[in-house]
Amino acid sequence: NQPSVAVNECLGNTMVMGMMAKEEIEKALDLFNNFDEAVYQEIMENEDTLDWYEDELDTYLVKLSKIALSEEASENVSKMLHVITDFERIGDHATNIAEAAKMRKEDNVEFSKTALEELREMMDLVNKNLYLCIEMFTHKNEEHMSEIEENENKIDLMERAVQQAHVERLTKNECSPEAGMIFTDIVAGLERVADHATNIAFATVNNN
Repeated sequence: NQPSVAVNECLGNTMVMGMMAKEEIEKALDLFNNFDEAVYQEIMENEDTLDWYEDELDTYLVKLSKIALSEEASENVSKMLHVITDFERIGDHATNIAEAAKMRKEDNVEFSKTALEELREMMDLVNKNLYLCIEMFTHKNEEHMSEIEENENKIDLMERAVQQAHVERLTKNECSPEAGMIFTDIVAGLERVADHATNIAFATVNNN
């Protein structure tokens, strides 16, 4: 019927939104090590697209939620209302990371090998969780839930550990204040991206 078709179209658009958010984070993280002005501009433009998706989908889904739907369609609407905000927020964090990468390039900010290794390790784990949560959302299964929760705990511990290590480097003058500010912003942003990924996974499980 017509409402179910509309819900399925929204589901398709939400999946597009999720994949775009994931790609933006990947590009932003790569930008940190390999800055490219064209990629930076693309991230900024795509953030506007993600904002548009969120506004349009939210408005339409709220309208759909007020009409009679099948149980499955109703669950999908509920799930999408939860996750579109998380996808949009992930896009926000991608722009923040891209801006930090631009600052690093323009100000020629140097990072210690230890700091770069800490960031790489955290970036890899966050990217993995983002991939797993989108797999869960796309395929409507709980297969990756325990791994996502385990990784989320690791990321939380990692965030605290690397922030502490960073403070120690600052006190020993092994790190410049400029590098420290960028490092802190990126680590905090990565932890928030991981939180949004976990939210998406929970929304998928709780609405199945």
